[in-house]
Amino acid sequence: GVMEGALVRRLARRRVRPDRVREVVMINMCVLFTLASLTVLLGAPRIAIVIASLGIGAMNSIFEREGEVSIPLTYMTGTLVKMGQRFVDAFFGGTHAAWLGHLKRWAGLTLGAFTGAVVYRRLEIDALYVVTLLTWLTTGVALLVRMYGRRHGSVVRIRVDPR
Repeated sequence: GVMEGALVRRLARRRVRPDRVREVVMINMCVLFTLASLTVLLGAPRIAIVIASLGIGAMNSIFEREGEVSIPLTYMTGTLVKMGQRFVDAFFGGTHAAWLGHLKRWAGLTLGAFTGAVVYRRLEIDALYVVTLLTWLTTGVALLVRMYGRRHGSVVRIRVDPR
């Protein structure tokens, strides 16, 4: 999935404007989750899990900058490591905002994992329909926000502290 997302990103960089590459990656994710949902409908849940795994891996390419992922979305322990390092840095003159930012990301990952587990326990493999819907909704909102920003003279960007 990570390699598929990286491939889509590299190909998109050759074919679309730089400010549209992230949108191509997001739509790619939506297509993968839609394919996974359709595979569930066709009665092949194991294949659906493989396709959904591709979508999850591809998700990392959304936040790629200069060939590196600035926010590894699927790496919960990496977020904890960075939080711990920035927490110690705060004792030596660093900012509290740095470790608190990682804490927020970790809390978001934890909440997402917990919510996903609850939904999966209730719906089993049909939880992929919820994932697909949420992926399309999130992508739609992100596209609308970016289009609004372009119309008003600036690209709307989510600023991420790289520390």
